[in-house]
Order: sequence, then C-alpha cells, then structure tokens
Amino acid sequence: MDELAELLQKLSPHWQRVRIGYNPPGLVWTKEKPDVWIAPHNSHIVEIKATEIVESRSFKMNHTLRFPRVEKIRYDKNWSECLTTIEFENLRKEASGKLYSRHVKPDDDSDGSPKKKRQMKELPTLASQFRGADLSGISQTSALLSNKEFCVFTSWKTLTKQEIETKIVENGGTVVQNPGPDTFCVLASECTLRVRNIAKVGHYDVARLDWLMAAMEQGVRVLPLWTPADLLSISPQTSEALATQFDKYGDSYTQPATLESLKYSLAQVEKLGDAVQLTPEDLADFDIELFSGPSPYGMFRLCYAYFDKYEKIHDPTSKEISNLYLSELDFCFYGGKSTAFIEEQTTHVVVHSKFLQHLAEIQAINHQRPHKFHLVTDVWIEESVKTRTRQDERSLVVMSTRDMAVCLAVP
Repeated sequence: MDELAELLQKLSPHWQRVRIGYNPPGLVWTKEKPDVWIAPHNSHIVEIKATEIVESRSFKMNHTLRFPRVEKIRYDKNWSECLTTIEFENLRKEASGKLYSRHVKPDDDSDGSPKKKRQMKELPTLASQFRGADLSGISQTSALLSNKEFCVFTSWKTLTKQEIETKIVENGGTVVQNPGPDTFCVLASECTLRVRNIAKVGHYDVARLDWLMAAMEQGVRVLPLWTPADLLSISPQTSEALATQFDKYGDSYTQPATLESLKYSLAQVEKLGDAVQLTPEDLADFDIELFSGPSPYGMFRLCYAYFDKYEKIHDPTSKEISNLYLSELDFCFYGGKSTAFIEEQTTHVVVHSKFLQHLAEIQAINHQRPHKFHLVTDVWIEESVKTRTRQDERSLVVMSTRDMAVCLAVP
C-alpha cells in the first residue's frame, strides 16, 4: 500500500481533466472518454500480469487485458521504454492472445505434462535500499558525531544509505534503523512518504543529509548548529529554540546572510504568501536609504523610455531597423522601464545616434504634450552606465537640419 500511495503522490500533480473537443497530442480516445489524463512523459512504467489479451471496443487498440494486476512499479525504467503497439500486436498474435507460460501446439508430440520442478519458497526480505549496513570492523577516524545516534532514511547523491551509515560510524556516531528516544535526528535527502509520517508524529527532527555530509567533508571538529534551511521537519523543542535565533523566514538575527540563506529566506516569503509588490517609487526610496542618494545600480529609476527602433513609430509589429537592443538592456538593468509606445508617463525617448529619420515626427509629438519628455540618444545611456551616474539630458542636444540630424555636445 505504501508503494501505491507513493506512486499516486508522484502522479497527482500531473493529472489533467479531459476537455470536450480537445484531444491531447499523441493520445487518442474512443467514444468512451476518461475523466482525467496524464502526459506520457509524466507517467511511470508498471509491470502487469494477465491471463490473456481479449477484444474490447473501449480502447483504440480494440483489445485489452483480461484479469490484469500490477506486479511491480518499474521506477528503473524510463516512460519511453513501455510496450509499443507493434510489440503488443505481436504478443496478441502469439498463441491467439493467450498469456499462459506454456502453449500446446498441434505438432507438439510431448505428453503435455512437463515435470514440475520443485521450487524453493522465497522468503520475504527487506529491499536492499532499506537494509542497514554491516558496521562490524569499521574503524573510527573522527569524534565529530560522538554520543549521537542517527537514523538514515534515504540515500544522498551517489552514496547509498549503507555508505552513509558507514561514514557516520567512522565519525564516532551510532546508527539505528528506526528512531527511538535516544535518536539525535533522522536524516533524509528529500521529503518522502516515510519522512512525512515521522513529521506527523512530531517527536523527531528530520535533518537534510546535505547538512551532515557538508560537516563531514569539511572536517570540522564541532557539528554545526541547525538553521531552518537544514531541516525537513522540526520537533516542537527545536522549533522553540530556533525561534530565538531566526525570524519566520529563516533569516538569522545575529549572523550575516549568505547567498544560500538569502535564497531560502526569499523562498519562504513566497511560500508564506508575504511577498510585497514594490513600486518604482518604493525602490527609489530604498536607494536613497541604502546609498544616501541616487544608487549607482538604479540610476534610471523612475525613468520610462520609448526606444525608437521600429520602422514605424508606435508599431512594435513593424520591422526593427535601429539597433538599440543593448542600450535598452542597460537602461532596464539599471532601474529604468521601457514602454512599447510613447505614453503619458514616458519621460524619455531614445533614438540611435546614427539613425535620426523619425526625429521630426518625435519632436512634433513632444510639442503637443503638456508634459514634455527628454529626447536623448543611446550615447546618453552609454555615458551614464560608464560613469555610474545619470548624465544631464541637456548635455547632448539632438538637433536636425534639412536633410540630416546631428548630435552636438554642449559643454
């Protein structure tokens, strides 16, 4: 039942309801349609035993299995290694679809009663991945885990459960197969069904194997204290202790944040639904607080720019004839917002210094606006990025003559 529950859990995020009039690519229904379907690449291979292949109009192959039962779930196989339609058809034609272990043919002159070999009854045993390691004769090389008892639930990267247990003993620890009152913690690399069951009990801390393996690989003398990111499940006692050192997002009150701890805390903000959508004005206020003035990383904050790069103004579907791609990337990277049209909030229009064909039209639009925008070239962005300071828009005046336009530097 545990194996079935695990399979259902793996499949549950991928079920999709059948929509009327829509057939998923590569799947064909008959008149009788299922309620839900799953994409083949999200499914798993199962090994099925049946008595024979019989006709059925309920399936597109016009055949189905009689008295089928699942023998094994084959996680060792890729979804694409399933039985093909050609292989199924060959199997059906062989012995008229009978799936018995032996078939009698007309030219078979044997007595039809093969001697039964005496089979030894195979006793049920625990799967190898769940068995404990043979810890006899292991020499201790470190006292890192002295007086600590661990229970290992899963493998870790390329190491098996047994290899991890061996390393624990080598570092002075002890290993049990089921957690008890003296167990320091349970170790797992992911949140499996068994881990979730332990979590429901609430008596044990379930630590990530990354935490322990990193400590052993670094050769530290003292086992590092847990952070919320190191735990898959937390006991009430540990939760109470961590609450004095970390906030609810896992950010330490006393230790500087690292890249990994910051990623974890931000993920917790999203997970708890506490994410706040900051406006450009909010970000500008933060810049002032952090840098005591304009930020060198947000020099274009509160700027909204239209980039004149298309054959027709205000038509993003027209041909792109001016290469302002890198200028637009720099502008947005340093806090600016690019717009597809010249809008009321537009503060800048950026033209290419070597492509000024639309200059007169853009100037006419600006003359009609109650709130004027700055008309600049890509050179203004380039110079601002180079100096990490937003340059005065009036330092480059865009001018036009009868047949051409030039940019004159104003001292």
